[in-house]
This record gives sequence, C-alpha cells and structure tokens, in this order.
Amino acid sequence: MHTEKTRGAVGARIWSQERAASTRECEQKGSSAMLARPAGYAGATIAALWAARQVGRLYSSTEPFGPEFLNVARNLGIFILPAFVLLLAGPFRMWFDRFAPLYPLVLGAGVLNIYVQDDALAAGLPLIALVYPFLVIFSLAYLLRGRVSQA
Repeated sequence: MHTEKTRGAVGARIWSQERAASTRECEQKGSSAMLARPAGYAGATIAALWAARQVGRLYSSTEPFGPEFLNVARNLGIFILPAFVLLLAGPFRMWFDRFAPLYPLVLGAGVLNIYVQDDALAAGLPLIALVYPFLVIFSLAYLLRGRVSQA
C-alpha cells in the first residue's frame, strides 16, 4: 500500500511537470505573436499605401498599364512578402519575435527616402542595395529558422 501511494505521488508529480512544460510552451507560442502580428500589419499597411500612391500616379499618366506598372507590382511583392510571413507563418521563437519591428521600420525608412530625395539615384539605390535584400533575407530567416517547432 505504501508503494501505491509513492507511485501515485510520483505519477502526480510527473503529470504536473508535464502540464507545466506544456503550459510554458503554449504561453511561449501565444506570446510570440506579441510583436510579429503588429509588425506584419504595420508593414502591410505601409506597402499598401505606397502601392496605392504609385498606382494612382500611374493611372493619371498617359500609359496607365505600361512597364512602370510591372515595377510597382514587383516592388509591392517584395515589400509585402515579410508581412505574409509574419502574419501567416507564426508562431515564432522569442528571439526572432524581438526583431519583428525591424520590418516596418526598414520599409518605412526606404519608402520615406523615396519621397524625400530629389534625385532618382539617391532615392532608388538605397532601396535596391539595402531595403530589398533586408526584406528578402528577413522573410527567409523567419520562414526557415524562426518558427516554433510544432512537435
């Protein structure tokens, strides 16, 4: 009878430890969306506003759906890719979640640079050399390494 009580106590302790571990895992998964989701929404909003402005500008020109429209579509795809990853691929590890706000900050700085600069080279070169690679690498890093394993 004494061994049954010991087994019961050990079983209850193991069960409570497993439950605590699963609770911590659920909390980690739930809290990892704390920064990723708002960053995804903010970045998607910046990208959508930029695309709406560009399409409005193109529509008022003489060739509304010329080759410039394809440039806007390509840029929108690159701009919004991290938003799709942040919003649809989560939950993410806490270390990755801390860096999620970099996406809207870098994207916003790149778009702001487009409108602030008078020279086309000064506006486009930082976008091509810094922002595009950051967005692609950011998306791949979050998609391939940042997700919490579902095991």
